[in-house]
Parts: sequence; C-alpha cells; structure tokens
Amino acid sequence: MRSEAAIEFPFDLPVTAEFHARGDRLARSFMLPGGKRVSSGLRVFERRSTNAQHTAFALIGQGSGAYKAEPVLIDVSQDWSVRGKDGNAEIELEDFAFAPGRRLYRCAGTIIAQKSNGDSFLVRTGQSADRKDRLSIVANSVSGVQSPDGEQLFKHPLHAQVSDGLSHRVASRGEVRWRFAGQRSWSEDLAAAGPGLCEFAWLDGSTGHVRDRLTAFVLPAAFELTQRSNGTYADIELSGWDWDAVLGEETPSSQHSWRIRIDPPRRALLTLRLALAQASAFDLKVPLQSKEWLTTWGGDLLPRDAVLGLADLRDTVARVPSTSILMGEVAHHAGAALDADWRIDGELGLSALRTDIAALMRPLGIDAQVRLDFHNGSNDHWYVTEFGNTLEWEPNGGLRPRTAIVGEDVQVCGRSLGLPRKS
Repeated sequence: MRSEAAIEFPFDLPVTAEFHARGDRLARSFMLPGGKRVSSGLRVFERRSTNAQHTAFALIGQGSGAYKAEPVLIDVSQDWSVRGKDGNAEIELEDFAFAPGRRLYRCAGTIIAQKSNGDSFLVRTGQSADRKDRLSIVANSVSGVQSPDGEQLFKHPLHAQVSDGLSHRVASRGEVRWRFAGQRSWSEDLAAAGPGLCEFAWLDGSTGHVRDRLTAFVLPAAFELTQRSNGTYADIELSGWDWDAVLGEETPSSQHSWRIRIDPPRRALLTLRLALAQASAFDLKVPLQSKEWLTTWGGDLLPRDAVLGLADLRDTVARVPSTSILMGEVAHHAGAALDADWRIDGELGLSALRTDIAALMRPLGIDAQVRLDFHNGSNDHWYVTEFGNTLEWEPNGGLRPRTAIVGEDVQVCGRSLGLPRKS
C-alpha cells in the first residue's frame, strides 16, 4: 500500500524521520532522501512538468556541479552575477522568481555564478550524468551541547576529505580552506580554524571556484561540557575553554561551573554564550537533564495542569533524562477503563501520539479529557481535549472560555445535540 502527501517545509529546515510504534522508537532518526537543509545560496532547478493548471520544478542541486538536464534554472539572490564561461553558454532572466529578493535564470552550457563577496560557483549542463563534488570534515564529536540551528559541531583535530563522484580521497594541503562565517578571505591552515562558526570550502585548483562548502561550529580539542544530577539540582561544568562563558541567566558557582535547579525544572534548554578575545561571541544550546516534563520545541516548559488541544500536540515535546513511561488515561469518566502508555527515549514530539490520544477520548464525546503524566511518582499532570479550551458559566448565567481567545468578533455559540444544524 502506497500513499502520498504534499507537506510544505521551509527550505532552511532539514527533514528527518523516525519510526515509532506506540511511542517506542524503532530506529534512530534518519535524513529523508532530498531532505537536507537547503542553503540560501545557489540553487539549481529542473522544469519537470507543465500543464494548464501549474508548472512543477524539482530542486536538483545546490552550488557547483555537473547536471544531465539542459537547460536548468539557476536561482540566486539579487546581488549575485551570472555569466557564461565561454561563448556557447545561454543565459536568460526569467520574468518570475521563487522567492522575494531572488532571481531566476534559464541557463545552458557552462555557467559561472558569483556572490557579492567574490565566491564563484561553476554549473555545467547537458552532461552525461549528474555529478556533485562533496566535501566532508572528519573530526571528534561534541557531547553535552547542541548547535542553535542544526549546524554540525566539530572538535579539533580536523581532517578534510573530498569526492568528485568518481573517487574519494584525503584533501591535499591548501585544497580545502576555512574562514569565520561572514568573512571574505580564506585561510589554508585547518589546524587554526575556529573556535566559532566557520565555513569550509573545497576550491578548484585551476579556476578557484567553490566546488563544495559546509558550515560548522569548531571547538577546541579539549572542549567538554559535563552534567551530573545531584538531587533536585544538576551540576554543569565546562572544561577545555580558556575564555569567558555565560550559561543563560545562571550565577556560576565557580569559573565555568554552574548549579541548576532541575526539580521542578524551569527550562529544558539553556543558552551557553562563549566569548572570545579576538572574535565574535557565539551561542550553543545545553539540554538540561531535568525531571520528566512536557515542553515546547523551543524549550519552554508547560505549566502543570495545562490544557492542550489535539492541534497543540504538534508543538509539544515530552522530554526525559533517559527513558521513561508517559501514561495517558481518560479523566473524569467513572467506569471508563481507557488508558495507554508510551515509552519515551530522550524526547518525543507528541504529534506522534495524536492518533492514540484521540482514540482514547473521542468515543466518550466532545467533553472527554485525556490526562497525561509520567510514571515517576510525581504529581505532574497535563490534559488533552479536542479543542484545548473549556467553557465555564459566568455569574450572570452566560458562558465564557476559561482561556482568553485572541481575535476579532469572537462569539460563543451553542447548539442542541439533537439539532446540530441550529446554533
């Protein structure tokens, strides 16, 4: 059985997936084919189909590369220049664009696209096959912190590897260069990269164009952030960092050391600001290993006894320090033996449980509630209803929503269950 659906995602977000059964993670998350984050730089599209209703375009590449399709559509910011490498190239500016502030060029042949900072990219069309150069950086992994927008995290030493679609090899000295994000000039010595957000580029030896590039946070080899639970507190210690560091609004107990209250928790994520003497400060995220709680994806904690609608579950996350059981049962319905439980490993977006939760409450009517709590001995509850709001009687006999509804001309209407068409 095969089903298809079109889901709109912003270009700057990667698309990953996980398989779950009743909340249990069956495998590690993985990147969907074509799901990598799309940068704001050069994008290459191919026209796939045209009919009376619409024209479909497929994103077939980013940056430099060889493409079988001819012509292609090159999508760049308005401050870029696009020109042919030789007299056989064809370039035509389209009268539409995919986004404001960008331009779309119909191109064939060998094309050079150049950014305002001097970086140039080479696109060749009509080739025998698609071929994309790849740059990868091999480095030690970083634990205890996360990048703010999904960028990679590297610790020294750094080793560059390149692939041209036919062979994979270690990059020669000077072939791969780096610079701090936002700067113009490149440096050859990878051992001097960082610390901070850096760009890496594989530059062609003859033309100097960028064959492939990537962005990552680079940290010193000894960088380490540890977190140990100590009753209702967590002790966080940063080592291998010789400059200033600030963790949210927390007061350090000593240099690069903090004691954070985790029961009850205040936030699921804290911002670690790392300052440098000769470069700009940068921020990383620190996920707190606090007690089990429901939060937003941004790390804000939901208060106890909060009422959520089914639609709110897409923005809600269950976070646990290791592995825990989230329990759900229908509340305030005597004799209704309806309950379920799900195992949470680290974190789980509650949108994965929406169908299970709806199946618990919908057989009992529109007023049914599902109470959620963790099997941890604490009295922390949250409630899920169909709409995430409830009505209560006013002293004058009218009805009002318990939580404020923001909007113009909001009305509260009632209808008979026996005559639902009449409000």
